[in-house]
Amino acid sequence: MVLGVAVLLTGMLLPAMSQLRESAHRIVCSSNQRQLGQALFMYAHDHRDTLPKSQALTEEVRRPQELMSAVSPVTGEWDGWGILFRDQYCAAVECYYCPSHLGEHPIERYYESWYFFDGEPIYTNFHYSGNIEWQTGDPRYLHRGEKLVLATDGLRTASDFNHVTGMNALHGDGAVRWVEDAEEILSLLPNGPIATSEEAKRYAELWSLVEVRR
Repeated sequence: MVLGVAVLLTGMLLPAMSQLRESAHRIVCSSNQRQLGQALFMYAHDHRDTLPKSQALTEEVRRPQELMSAVSPVTGEWDGWGILFRDQYCAAVECYYCPSHLGEHPIERYYESWYFFDGEPIYTNFHYSGNIEWQTGDPRYLHRGEKLVLATDGLRTASDFNHVTGMNALHGDGAVRWVEDAEEILSLLPNGPIATSEEAKRYAELWSLVEVRR
């Protein structure tokens, strides 16, 4: 009888505990993105309002799915988020990761690589918007404020989407806002890394949807 009650209570408590854990993870995720936002603002202040460059968006490369990476897919040098780390605008590795991430890129996989850099890929859990517009190639400037989305959950594959039911989004005014009901965005993400330029074109449309949901 006692055992049966214990099992029943455990069954009732587990969903509540899981929900509380996810709520705590969302807060940590939001805090990490906010710190990255502060780093971007400091970088922009020192570089005439421009954002860290990302070779993934150059005309020759056009691989926006790689904007989760801190390393250039072409040269193997620090890129995008990696520039913030290299130049000490955000030197805390933990800020680049979300505790809700259950995909292939946990912090433990890359932690030492940040400090003993050898040019190998380092993926974060957040998708950087890049320094230029995905569709037009025009520069992105922070003066657009809240209309500008600077980062979201990872969008490389479906498993990189950290929270499933929604996502945190970092805006150009420094605020991090929760986007509810992001199933449409999640449904557009591939199950594995994409290989062709035609598949990569979908990401421009995807980012437009992200900005509409801001």
